Amino acid sequence: MKTKHIVIEGMPGAGKTSLIEILKKEEGFVVYKETYSPEVELLTSDFEKERFYLMEEIRKNKEIILNKVNVFDRNFLSILAYSYALDRNRLCEKGLYDWVKKLYLEYVANGAIKHPDKYVVLLISTSESINRRKKYQSDPGYAIWFNEGFLDAFYDFYLNVATEFTKNLNVNVIEGDDIAQTAVLEKVVKIINT
Repeated sequence: MKTKHIVIEGMPGAGKTSLIEILKKEEGFVVYKETYSPEVELLTSDFEKERFYLMEEIRKNKEIILNKVNVFDRNFLSILAYSYALDRNRLCEKGLYDWVKKLYLEYVANGAIKHPDKYVVLLISTSESINRRKKYQSDPGYAIWFNEGFLDAFYDFYLNVATEFTKNLNVNVIEGDDIAQTAVLEKVVKIINT
Protein backbone atom coordinates (compact mmCIF):
# COMPACT_ATOMS: atom_id res chain seq x y z
CA MET A 1 0.00 0.00 0.00
CA LYS A 2 1.22 3.46 -0.86
CA THR A 3 1.63 5.97 1.99
CA LYS A 4 -1.10 8.62 1.90
CA HIS A 5 -1.56 11.79 3.95
CA ILE A 6 -5.19 12.96 4.01
CA VAL A 7 -6.67 15.83 6.02
CA ILE A 8 -10.39 16.21 6.70
CA GLU A 9 -11.31 19.84 7.33
CA GLY A 10 -14.49 21.86 7.51
CA MET A 11 -17.29 23.30 9.57
CA PRO A 12 -18.07 22.23 13.12
CA GLY A 13 -20.80 19.60 13.05
CA ALA A 14 -20.13 18.65 9.41
CA GLY A 15 -19.23 15.08 10.41
CA LYS A 16 -15.42 15.14 10.37
CA THR A 17 -14.91 13.37 13.69
CA SER A 18 -17.68 10.83 12.99
CA LEU A 19 -16.07 10.09 9.65
CA ILE A 20 -12.66 9.66 11.31
CA GLU A 21 -14.18 7.16 13.77
CA ILE A 22 -15.49 5.08 10.85
CA LEU A 23 -12.24 5.27 8.88
CA LYS A 24 -10.11 4.13 11.82
CA LYS A 25 -11.81 0.73 11.56
CA GLU A 26 -10.66 0.30 7.96
CA GLU A 27 -7.62 -1.88 7.41
CA GLY A 28 -4.55 0.13 6.46
CA PHE A 29 -5.89 3.39 7.91
CA VAL A 30 -4.29 5.34 10.75
CA VAL A 31 -6.24 8.29 12.15
CA TYR A 32 -5.07 11.34 14.06
CA LYS A 33 -7.64 13.08 16.19
CA GLU A 34 -8.13 16.82 16.33
CA THR A 35 -5.49 18.50 18.45
CA TYR A 36 -6.71 19.66 21.82
CA SER A 37 -4.81 19.99 25.04
CA PRO A 38 -5.94 21.34 28.40
CA GLU A 39 -2.45 22.89 28.60
CA VAL A 40 -3.47 25.45 25.99
CA GLU A 41 -6.03 26.91 28.40
CA LEU A 42 -3.15 27.92 30.67
CA LEU A 43 -1.76 30.14 27.94
CA THR A 44 -2.95 33.73 28.28
CA SER A 45 -2.27 35.07 24.80
CA ASP A 46 -4.20 34.16 21.65
CA PHE A 47 -0.85 34.29 19.85
CA GLU A 48 0.66 31.71 22.24
CA LYS A 49 -2.37 29.44 21.79
CA GLU A 50 -2.21 29.51 18.00
CA ARG A 51 1.56 28.91 18.02
CA PHE A 52 0.94 25.93 20.31
CA TYR A 53 -1.55 24.45 17.84
CA LEU A 54 0.74 25.05 14.86
CA MET A 55 3.60 23.30 16.66
CA GLU A 56 1.34 20.37 17.63
CA GLU A 57 0.29 19.90 13.99
CA ILE A 58 3.93 20.00 12.87
CA ARG A 59 4.71 17.35 15.50
CA LYS A 60 1.77 15.15 14.41
CA ASN A 61 2.80 15.35 10.75
CA LYS A 62 6.14 13.79 11.68
CA GLU A 63 4.28 10.71 12.95
CA ILE A 64 2.99 9.63 9.54
CA ILE A 65 3.25 5.88 9.16
CA LEU A 66 4.64 4.50 5.90
CA ASN A 67 2.50 2.23 3.74
CA LYS A 68 -0.70 3.36 5.47
CA VAL A 69 -3.48 5.84 4.76
CA ASN A 70 -2.89 8.54 7.39
CA VAL A 71 -6.08 10.56 7.99
CA PHE A 72 -6.03 13.73 10.11
CA ASP A 73 -9.06 15.32 11.77
CA ARG A 74 -8.21 18.95 11.00
CA ASN A 75 -4.77 20.40 10.41
CA PHE A 76 -3.18 23.73 9.51
CA LEU A 77 -6.14 25.10 7.55
CA SER A 78 -8.31 24.89 10.67
CA ILE A 79 -5.81 26.96 12.63
CA LEU A 80 -5.87 29.59 9.90
CA ALA A 81 -9.69 29.44 9.67
CA TYR A 82 -10.07 29.77 13.43
CA SER A 83 -7.76 32.78 13.71
CA TYR A 84 -9.43 34.35 10.64
CA ALA A 85 -12.92 33.97 12.14
CA LEU A 86 -11.81 35.26 15.55
CA ASP A 87 -10.04 38.26 14.02
CA ARG A 88 -12.86 39.13 11.63
CA ASN A 89 -15.29 39.20 14.56
CA ARG A 90 -12.87 41.01 16.90
CA LEU A 91 -12.97 38.13 19.36
CA CYS A 92 -9.20 38.00 19.87
CA GLU A 93 -6.10 40.11 20.22
CA LYS A 94 -5.75 42.49 17.29
CA GLY A 95 -3.84 41.18 14.28
CA LEU A 96 -4.06 37.48 15.21
CA TYR A 97 -4.91 36.21 11.74
CA ASP A 98 -2.14 38.18 10.00
CA TRP A 99 0.34 36.92 12.59
CA VAL A 100 -0.77 33.27 12.25
CA LYS A 101 -0.71 33.55 8.45
CA LYS A 102 2.83 34.96 8.53
CA LEU A 103 4.02 32.26 10.92
CA TYR A 104 2.36 29.54 8.83
CA LEU A 105 4.00 30.81 5.63
CA GLU A 106 7.40 30.93 7.38
CA TYR A 107 6.96 27.30 8.49
CA VAL A 108 6.00 26.30 4.92
CA ALA A 109 9.03 28.17 3.50
CA ASN A 110 11.49 26.50 5.89
CA GLY A 111 10.01 23.03 5.29
CA ALA A 112 8.55 22.51 8.76
CA ILE A 113 5.05 22.20 7.30
CA LYS A 114 4.43 19.43 4.81
CA HIS A 115 1.18 19.60 2.88
CA PRO A 116 -1.05 16.54 2.70
CA ASP A 117 -1.65 14.60 -0.50
CA LYS A 118 -5.32 15.59 -0.33
CA TYR A 119 -7.61 17.83 1.65
CA VAL A 120 -11.27 16.92 2.04
CA VAL A 121 -13.35 19.91 3.19
CA LEU A 122 -16.84 19.26 4.56
CA LEU A 123 -19.03 22.35 4.41
CA ILE A 124 -22.45 22.90 5.92
CA SER A 125 -24.27 26.16 6.56
CA THR A 126 -23.95 28.11 9.78
CA SER A 127 -27.53 27.26 10.79
CA GLU A 128 -26.95 23.55 10.16
CA SER A 129 -23.68 23.66 12.11
CA ILE A 130 -25.52 25.12 15.10
CA ASN A 131 -28.43 22.70 14.71
CA ARG A 132 -26.18 19.62 14.65
CA ARG A 133 -24.33 20.66 17.80
CA LYS A 134 -27.30 21.70 19.97
CA LYS A 135 -26.37 19.23 22.72
CA TYR A 136 -23.24 21.32 23.40
CA GLN A 137 -25.02 24.69 23.51
CA SER A 138 -25.01 25.00 27.31
CA ASP A 139 -21.32 24.05 27.60
CA PRO A 140 -19.23 27.26 27.93
CA GLY A 141 -16.31 25.50 26.26
CA TYR A 142 -18.30 25.42 23.02
CA ALA A 143 -19.67 28.98 23.15
CA ILE A 144 -17.65 30.20 20.16
CA TRP A 145 -19.14 27.45 17.98
CA PHE A 146 -22.60 29.00 18.47
CA ASN A 147 -21.55 32.51 17.47
CA GLU A 148 -23.14 33.03 14.03
CA GLY A 149 -20.66 35.73 12.98
CA PHE A 150 -17.76 33.46 13.89
CA LEU A 151 -19.25 30.51 12.01
CA ASP A 152 -20.04 32.65 8.94
CA ALA A 153 -16.40 33.78 8.87
CA PHE A 154 -15.18 30.21 9.39
CA TYR A 155 -17.28 29.09 6.38
CA ASP A 156 -16.08 32.07 4.34
CA PHE A 157 -12.48 31.12 5.04
CA TYR A 158 -12.90 27.65 3.55
CA LEU A 159 -14.94 28.86 0.60
CA ASN A 160 -12.97 31.97 -0.35
CA VAL A 161 -9.80 32.60 1.65
CA ALA A 162 -8.26 29.11 1.88
CA THR A 163 -7.49 29.12 -1.85
CA GLU A 164 -4.61 31.46 -1.04
CA PHE A 165 -2.95 28.57 0.81
CA THR A 166 -4.13 25.66 -1.33
CA LYS A 167 -3.61 26.88 -4.92
CA ASN A 168 -1.42 23.96 -5.97
CA LEU A 169 -2.86 21.37 -3.60
CA ASN A 170 -5.45 18.66 -4.10
CA VAL A 171 -8.56 20.05 -2.36
CA ASN A 172 -11.92 18.29 -2.53
CA VAL A 173 -15.00 20.10 -1.20
CA ILE A 174 -18.15 18.24 -0.18
CA GLU A 175 -20.91 20.73 0.50
CA GLY A 176 -24.52 20.43 1.59
CA ASP A 177 -26.67 20.39 4.69
CA ASP A 178 -28.65 17.35 3.62
CA ILE A 179 -25.91 14.94 2.55
CA ALA A 180 -26.22 11.70 4.51
CA GLN A 181 -23.18 10.43 6.40
CA THR A 182 -23.04 7.28 4.26
CA ALA A 183 -22.91 9.39 1.09
CA VAL A 184 -20.12 11.53 2.57
CA LEU A 185 -18.21 8.39 3.56
CA GLU A 186 -18.54 6.99 0.04
CA LYS A 187 -17.29 10.26 -1.48
CA VAL A 188 -14.37 10.48 0.93
CA VAL A 189 -13.27 6.89 0.33
CA LYS A 190 -13.46 7.49 -3.43
CA ILE A 191 -11.34 10.67 -3.04
CA ILE A 192 -8.78 8.81 -0.94
CA ASN A 193 -8.55 5.93 -3.42
CA THR A 194 -8.16 8.07 -6.58
